[in-house]
Amino acid sequence: LSSLAPQLKTLDIPTALTADTRLVPATGTKWLLPDGVNLTLGLGAGHLALAGSTYDLDHGSIALGLALDHTARNATPARLVVHDTSLSVHNADVPQGPDHTLDLELAGQLEASDLLHPQGIKGQVSARIAHVAFEDMHSYWPENAAKGGKKWVADNITSGDASGLQTTIALAGAKGWDTLKVVGLDGGLDARGLTVHWLRPVSP
Repeated sequence: LSSLAPQLKTLDIPTALTADTRLVPATGTKWLLPDGVNLTLGLGAGHLALAGSTYDLDHGSIALGLALDHTARNATPARLVVHDTSLSVHNADVPQGPDHTLDLELAGQLEASDLLHPQGIKGQVSARIAHVAFEDMHSYWPENAAKGGKKWVADNITSGDASGLQTTIALAGAKGWDTLKVVGLDGGLDARGLTVHWLRPVSP
């Protein structure tokens, strides 16, 4: 399928796909058109590339819902919802085990004024991680995401655990899907047992 969607070339994962749709009358045509699609993907062990980094996936599941409004004239408003999505990822630098496995949960939604030629897009995606060790953080932190922050954390926080990590990314576009970009970023975590090197050679 990568010939149809080049983005799929970054995935090397066995995938089971289920899709359900419903056909309804639509304005301006005698044809029945889908008013939405629900997709469920089951993912097996493999590799995926994301934001400049490659990850070893143990297993995962993704559920997407796309709703389309055919009552409007000259446009098909669309709403995409990401729900019931989870990924279990290994740290490639250490032996596999429960202490070095990252469990990621995703949720979000995206609304567009038109499916093909949107004049306005807005939405957000949230990621939640229950636990991660700081010594493993550099292996999971995407290479192209806040590079300076990644290096500082890897160099200066040498032990400890993070829990309740959550990040929310706000997305918006003014005209066309190619204008979609990140317009906001928020998040936080709880940490304990940290060893922090603040100003070397001051003791941590």
